[in-house]
Amino acid sequence: QTVAFEKPGTGNRSFVKDMTLRNPAGVSFASDIFITGQLKLQAGTALSQAAGFAANFTSALPKIENGTYAVHNTNIAGTLVMNEDLALPNPAASLTILPKQSLTLNGHTLEIGGHFKTSAFSAEKHLIMNNASDRLIVSGNATFEGLNVLQAGTIVLRGNLTQAISAAAIQPEGTTFVFDGTNVQVVSFERPGTGNRSYLHEVTINSTASVRAITDVFVTGQINNYGRFEVIDTRSLFLGDAAGINHQGGMLVGNGTVNTPTMSFTNEGIVRPGALFGIMRIAGPYRQLPAGKLTITIGGLQAGTQYSRLVVSGDATLDGDLELELMNGFTPSVGDSFRVMEFGAATGQFRQVISKLPKNVEFQVRYKATGVDVVTVAATNRAPLAQNDSAATRMNHPVTIVVLQNDLDDNEDALQVTALDLTNTIGKVEIAGDSSVTYIPQENFYGEDAFGYTVDDGRGGISSARVYVTIARLNRQPVVVTSIPEVAVNENSSANVLFNKLSAVFSDPDGDALT
Repeated sequence: QTVAFEKPGTGNRSFVKDMTLRNPAGVSFASDIFITGQLKLQAGTALSQAAGFAANFTSALPKIENGTYAVHNTNIAGTLVMNEDLALPNPAASLTILPKQSLTLNGHTLEIGGHFKTSAFSAEKHLIMNNASDRLIVSGNATFEGLNVLQAGTIVLRGNLTQAISAAAIQPEGTTFVFDGTNVQVVSFERPGTGNRSYLHEVTINSTASVRAITDVFVTGQINNYGRFEVIDTRSLFLGDAAGINHQGGMLVGNGTVNTPTMSFTNEGIVRPGALFGIMRIAGPYRQLPAGKLTITIGGLQAGTQYSRLVVSGDATLDGDLELELMNGFTPSVGDSFRVMEFGAATGQFRQVISKLPKNVEFQVRYKATGVDVVTVAATNRAPLAQNDSAATRMNHPVTIVVLQNDLDDNEDALQVTALDLTNTIGKVEIAGDSSVTYIPQENFYGEDAFGYTVDDGRGGISSARVYVTIARLNRQPVVVTSIPEVAVNENSSANVLFNKLSAVFSDPDGDALT
């Protein structure tokens, strides 16, 4: 069934009071419709034929008892107060509060599958959330214009957040904003000619969320980051009287500034200055806990463009990890220095430094009065580690053993076999030019044998191990040691040839029993 209004030259609008939809085949709105009473959906699908058409509610929100509400545009066209929870989860369903109109959640939950917008150009308060149980969930983008009362409750966003036209569109009074998307969520403020700032009270970024602030963001309460938060270059995250906490699993990234005038910014997750490379600034104190990590990317010698840096204007408390990540195939040389952190003053040190370097160099962290320098130095020689080997051969057959194949050297030095320990060794052992060894069994010997060897890294580091050789016995044929006694046998008759023992006639060189 189709609902339409046709009057040439005046636009398309249908006005009804109450409407109940229970057609299993669905109802389609082919023009704007105004519901002055109550719309009830009991079966089927309610939808609009074009995205330009809207369902306007002047006194009550739709009541969804069954079916699917997929109207593209739902407008609040009056002063509405919710009296029950409402879920419009279909991605096609968006909701707009029109100018001079308002919606009070009144302790209920409103879920929008599409976009949400409060309109501007009026002094009236559009969205009113003043109850701790108020909950607005928006899966699409959320745009706040005009004036709104956000004193309590929670707004859960899975798309972008835009504050437009009015600086008072979001008053930082008590509502918590929770970012819960799975794609990058952009936070922005648009007001031509007045500068760009977004004001929020409490902010939580869930573990699956990735938030990108492309304008200044003011948070008057606490920000809790469990996901990824990026502040781009020339933009700032301003924190009020409460702390900013980058929790375990969270990451703060970007070239912008975190302004913490009173409380420390606390890191127990990952702080990663820059996008690839860059300089992040903390305007205030910085505190890194044992679980925290500062990740610095290094791809050259120029700070900001080739390697990253964290600049803290206040005091820094250091703990946790410093991770140095080489990028773009860059390999530092002995003497290269990187100032990875600056601060007013600091207490503590990083507990460990994590890096993957060529074995011939290593990073040395030097703590200065106003910063942390990382200097590339020649790696300290560490002794090699020779590890035991085993080999097998047959009696009277030599075997070549590559003993170095499982030996280790942290500096990746070339190892050589320089000595043998043949104490109690039965066979002979020779060292070849490639540091393999050849074991030669004693003639006709079989069983177990062993010998030791020593490796040298060429820089004074040595290590020893043993080689265990198993020599398998070869089976040799029995031999005749005497003739069988002669016995006379008559023609066309038989006789038994008797002798006492096989060993009287035959002998086995391996000592096997003969039958």
